[in-house]
Amino acid sequence: MVRRVRRKRKYLGGRSHGGGNAKNRRGKGSKGGVGNAGKRKHKWFHTIKFELDAIKKKNKGFYKRKHVLPVLKLSEVSVSEGEFNATGFKVIGRFELKKPIVVKASGFSENARKSIESAGGKAVVV
Repeated sequence: MVRRVRRKRKYLGGRSHGGGNAKNRRGKGSKGGVGNAGKRKHKWFHTIKFELDAIKKKNKGFYKRKHVLPVLKLSEVSVSEGEFNATGFKVIGRFELKKPIVVKASGFSENARKSIESAGGKAVVV
């Protein structure tokens, strides 16, 4: 019968299969180290190609995180009664209010506070 499988003759006789001495290609040292070893030395191209965020991280160690409040424009404040509750928001913007209202929020800009108080209302920080 015809044999249809090709023999690979390249590495049949040699014990090291082209890797030099029999000791080579064995441990993690031949790979360049274990884990993140050499990320800034001999594995630098891998680092800048796939892990660029790790390099750009500026805040290392302990640092104070800023708490940023979501913003609510004064023009978006809709009131059927005389009070509006915007807890967890910072009210910003200059807007001419038609009636006096009491706005409760976590923060106010100077223009928003002036607009509310000029209409006869109150800006209460909660």
